[in-house]
Amino acid sequence: MLFIKNLVRQYNVGSNETQFSVVSFDSRVHPEFSLNKYPSKTQVLGALSSIQHHLGSTHTEDALNYIANNSFTAANGGRSGVDKWVIVLTDGESTSPTETVAAADRLHKMGIEVISIGIGSSADQAELEAIATDPQHVYRVDDYDALHSLMMNIESTTCGYNGNVELVYSGPSIVSCKMYQVLRILGAHYRCTAFKPKLRLVTSIVFFIVACRGNKADIMFLLDSSASEGASNFQHQLEFVQNFTDKFDIGPDAVQIGLATFSTKPHGHFWLDTYQNKSDLINATGYVPYIPGSTFTDLGLQFALVRTRKISFQHCI
Repeated sequence: MLFIKNLVRQYNVGSNETQFSVVSFDSRVHPEFSLNKYPSKTQVLGALSSIQHHLGSTHTEDALNYIANNSFTAANGGRSGVDKWVIVLTDGESTSPTETVAAADRLHKMGIEVISIGIGSSADQAELEAIATDPQHVYRVDDYDALHSLMMNIESTTCGYNGNVELVYSGPSIVSCKMYQVLRILGAHYRCTAFKPKLRLVTSIVFFIVACRGNKADIMFLLDSSASEGASNFQHQLEFVQNFTDKFDIGPDAVQIGLATFSTKPHGHFWLDTYQNKSDLINATGYVPYIPGSTFTDLGLQFALVRTRKISFQHCI
């Protein structure tokens, strides 16, 4: 489920932006929530955390038919004049391949773009290609841990489209992040705005990898809180840190994260060893105040360097 959460985080969510729905399937179809059920990103992410894994056969055809009949109706939040996407995740061949192909063809004829993702060796390549809109919309990974490698591909495929996204999956989804992702993540966030396909650059975050050993790292964020940033952009910085934090195991034997801000003066909000679990760290980040002023970046850097112990600039490879 972490893969789906991370995908949702790439978009602005709302009734006038990108909407998400989830349908899971096994022997039965489980409509988890509709496009109009949760109008904010926070609510969608919370709902994803509550989804349970169901055991049963792989009735992909039933899930696709359910989506064709229900998911994009006006009653369930479907909007006219916007692009519609279905992302199908499956780790096995469907129980009725012929019916699955027919159901996928229904979606294609409705003008709905379909991406298929096969996980593991049991997913049938021919069926994945039949489900997807075209061969460029077909992806395969060896296991669930490798799903994170598709994030940029899926995002770049759907980014720039204003619309509705239906996520369909079969099987568990647990993604483990390794430290080599740290630098890649910086370029992966805030690339997609639902109605404006432009790159939103994160230019006001100074990012330190202060120590890195294996899968352990000490990471210090220094955020620009000056008046030129504005409260809205500062909030985007905090969301970036929260999304970044959520990708890692947090603790003294894993990743530690600290955060300071600067404007006319620097302000230390928490240090590397202040929070030793992910939920406390993400929660604390949300309460960091916006303190506007002039842009004394040099004072912020000096403050972080002096206060952060054992700083060692290394690359995580």
